[in-house]
Amino acid sequence: MNSNNSIKEISELLKENYNFRGLLHFTDFSNLNSIISIGYLMSRSLCYAYDIEFFEVKNEDSYANDYVKFYFTAKNHEALHQLRTPIYLLFSEDLMGLDFSVLSNGVNEAAEIKRGIKFNFKEQTQLLAAEPVSLKYLKKIIFRCEADYKRACNLYGKNKLYSVEPNMFFHEDNYIKDYSIYYNSIRHKDLFMLHFSTLYPVKNNDNHEYRLYDLNDGLLKTGKINFLESNGTDFNLEVKMPEQPVKFKLWFYGVICIEEIIG
Repeated sequence: MNSNNSIKEISELLKENYNFRGLLHFTDFSNLNSIISIGYLMSRSLCYAYDIEFFEVKNEDSYANDYVKFYFTAKNHEALHQLRTPIYLLFSEDLMGLDFSVLSNGVNEAAEIKRGIKFNFKEQTQLLAAEPVSLKYLKKIIFRCEADYKRACNLYGKNKLYSVEPNMFFHEDNYIKDYSIYYNSIRHKDLFMLHFSTLYPVKNNDNHEYRLYDLNDGLLKTGKINFLESNGTDFNLEVKMPEQPVKFKLWFYGVICIEEIIG
């Protein structure tokens, strides 16, 4: 069993030297639904065993498939680059005190968490949990931008655990940073306007599109989006809307970025 005093001492050392806030688990936004529904983070092996669908990245750490993986610092694994819409789940340092938690430095071995243990973040020190980890230890869900935050609010409700922290993420790929929707039922009752901003200038792509669904998820309309290519990053999209309320979804380079109910 890991000593509480030992864990507290290690935690204070990490806070002093590495601005440690807790244990970080990164995943794709698309996995949030199953994580919230189940109430636990589960290892790949358990997800396979229970037929839980999830967005998976290629990972050479196959030995860790039986563990839930956590990191001590942000932006510390190449797998982050493979996620379509990356998010972090920040968990309490109390995970270090659980009987089923061990440490690994990215090799096929693990060690008990104790005083004097060496943390080498260049070698991707990980905490590995051999059992499902309850969301009762969850401190924050961290998004890279306001658009991802708004999407989570629309899908799962507003939550004080949500946080937007762009500096924790890589930003090689273009994405929608923020957006707002305007509609005037008196002047333009059949139209709404989407204003959105992107991280970088946009190139046209066959996978830029929006879709309208009824509230039972029946597809009503698909529309392709063509951009006037420029150095600008602010755009407006005018959409004709049916009389009844609809679900509006927008894909940017083939990645869904916006989900809103309109009307």
